[in-house]
Amino acid sequence: PISNLSVMNNRGQGLVDIHDALEDYIQKKDIKFVVLDSISRAGAGDMKEDRVATRTIDMMNNLGVSWLAIAHTPKYDDSVYYGSGQYEAGADVMLRHSSAIIDDKGSIAVLLDVVKANDMPVPKPMGLHYTFNQHGLSGIRFATKDETSDLIDKKAHLNDSIQEYLEEVGTAHTATQLATALNVERGNVTTALRQLYKSGQLVAVATVKNEKSYGLKANATM
Repeated sequence: PISNLSVMNNRGQGLVDIHDALEDYIQKKDIKFVVLDSISRAGAGDMKEDRVATRTIDMMNNLGVSWLAIAHTPKYDDSVYYGSGQYEAGADVMLRHSSAIIDDKGSIAVLLDVVKANDMPVPKPMGLHYTFNQHGLSGIRFATKDETSDLIDKKAHLNDSIQEYLEEVGTAHTATQLATALNVERGNVTTALRQLYKSGQLVAVATVKNEKSYGLKANATM
């Protein structure tokens, strides 16, 4: 069945300005799910500050319904979100979005990859295929493995490269050290390390200049 999408679009005002009105609207309309597009529109202050991130998460939780917040990436690195690490701490599930144009018609392959999951198993990445016509988006379907192979292979290749390098050198390394050694953007290495650590393939060994160092379980030494 088709249903209307409720939208609160108050230009120039952030979540902090409309929060009370939003709570009333949710109750009156029996809204069950809220999307914040985006966290940068929360209006609670500098997104790099922990207290601002915590306040934003609290405002969303206080709505009393399930919610999704969209976080944008900084210009210098599209593998991480912009702002305090407290956004990640307050999230139950985090998805990373990557995409690529795959044909001369402008079709896009999209990969949704769960990078954090509380109280649930981490699912396999989901691939989607977007097609367009003169009016805009014309269709969405699940992508084939061939259509998302480049997006998946990049991630898998980096994970393998990190593990192979750590096995070769036999000592733990920080994200900065690995990025230099492998000639890869640090943000991509950070994302890979987070996934490898959460899956138990790497262990955190120590902190070097405010950075955690990671190693394989068999040879996790500095």
